[in-house]
Amino acid sequence: MTTANTGRCQISAQREILGVSRPTYCSMHGRGEKLERRGFCVSRRECVCLLSGLCSREIVGHAAGGRKDAGPTKSAFATAAFPLTDIQAFHADRGSESGSTAIDGLLGASGTERSLPRKSCPYDSAVDEPTKKMLKAEFVYGESFPRLHELQVKLSDYVRWYSHFRLHSRLGYVSPVEFRNAGLSL
Repeated sequence: MTTANTGRCQISAQREILGVSRPTYCSMHGRGEKLERRGFCVSRRECVCLLSGLCSREIVGHAAGGRKDAGPTKSAFATAAFPLTDIQAFHADRGSESGSTAIDGLLGASGTERSLPRKSCPYDSAVDEPTKKMLKAEFVYGESFPRLHELQVKLSDYVRWYSHFRLHSRLGYVSPVEFRNAGLSL
């Protein structure tokens, strides 16, 4: 197990360091808008999971749907634009979403090291949390989706915009893809 210290990292030309934050919920409305549970009206929610490159801030994998467990994280790995063997390390929090044996098997088969944050050290996940904050501020809040398919399509559009066109002050006001392609490091 790798000791987590993702505050500063060097980009390897061949291998990527990925991080995943806890999945975020999105509201689903439309047909079957409210679910009745013990006298309370509860909105249906679906889970959104992002995999981001910790050095370039690029969203390299994403998934929507399902429960808040390892399923969305595994689905996010399936959308990565490169093979899993190109991942040097996978940094995740200690939640059940990313700490399951299913994720361990996936990482072990590709030779990827797992990196967990130290207990009581919020700074270990500080690099990945701004991506989750941006997702919530720019995509989740104020939106509701009538169907899961619409959420998945809009999430794919958002990820493409975020990685290819959104300028990041931390990266010198270039997009994450431009930053990675230029071979720059933080």
